[in-house]
Amino acid sequence: MLTLVGLGQVFTDTTATFSSAEEIVWHAAVSQGGPSAAPMTLTPSDGPNSGKEIHCLYENAKGPETQIITVACGQPGEAKAPESDDAAMST
Repeated sequence: MLTLVGLGQVFTDTTATFSSAEEIVWHAAVSQGGPSAAPMTLTPSDGPNSGKEIHCLYENAKGPETQIITVACGQPGEAKAPESDDAAMST
């Protein structure tokens, strides 16, 4: 599974930006639904997985001062999202 732990993430309704401690950044288009029926699909526009759809599960949590999103992603190019957060973390 694609691991996003330790990465900085900035999401909008249509784009996502990811950065590591080394400041390596990749960008992705964000979409929902489609043939995979994934709650969210990231399509990288740069980096080693450019053009390979990444189907994901996600949960939002919004507090009085912060908003958090938890994302569990399948492998780039796989046909579907993981079945659960636990399934994504088990491989």
